[in-house]
Amino acid sequence: MKIRKLLLIIFIITIIITISITFTGCNSSEKREIIGNNSSEEVKENDFSLNDDVSLIKEYENRFKEYLPNMEIVAKEMADLDNDNEEDMVIIYVDPSETTRSNICFITKYGANALDFSSNEFSFVFANDAESLKILESPIRVCVILREINTNDIYEYHVIMETDKDMKLTNFKVENFLIESGK
Repeated sequence: MKIRKLLLIIFIITIIITISITFTGCNSSEKREIIGNNSSEEVKENDFSLNDDVSLIKEYENRFKEYLPNMEIVAKEMADLDNDNEEDMVIIYVDPSETTRSNICFITKYGANALDFSSNEFSFVFANDAESLKILESPIRVCVILREINTNDIYEYHVIMETDKDMKLTNFKVENFLIESGK
């Protein structure tokens, strides 16, 4: 009798573990990873979700190189950022001739737009290079984590994209939050 109870308990535990692994696997397959790019010629299929088309990635990279030919890609991410059922690419890039590292480029079906968060008053660098770029949901937006060079303050910038298909234009709304004071 005790052996039957023990076998029943082991069977139930096995089923619970199997179910939890199944659900965990389903959730983790939806996560996207940021790609640090040492060689823009190599694209590993495991770095992007299965829905991303390698030819589209190459097309967007080539458009970036045409738009900003002297820039170096630090990280990139594919996602539908404006809910138009078209994949978009976000690229963190640097100008090798300058010290500021706060440039980001959005490439959509309709064009490419670059944003530089530095200004006359503030000089920003990416806080952690490739880890400074995240895709957030509800609403879908790009999160960029920057450090102000002079004060060491850490800011989180949220960029929300909206695309007008009829006009073939993309607009950006930028919000920022101080997440850590450097003083």
